[in-house]
Amino acid sequence: MEDDKLIEIKPYVRISRTFKQFSGVMLQLLQKLSISAAGKREKLMLMIKNPVTQY
Repeated sequence: MEDDKLIEIKPYVRISRTFKQFSGVMLQLLQKLSISAAGKREKLMLMIKNPVTQY
């Protein structure tokens, strides 16, 4: 069974340069379901709830 996941990423987010940093950010996203800007309440990345077929 496939587990479809959809991630919303704001257009101004800078992706990590190394795979180690990128995988750490993705792990945090999967665990917490969102990533906020440092010192702000703004969500930079977030998981979209199922069903993803409407998107």
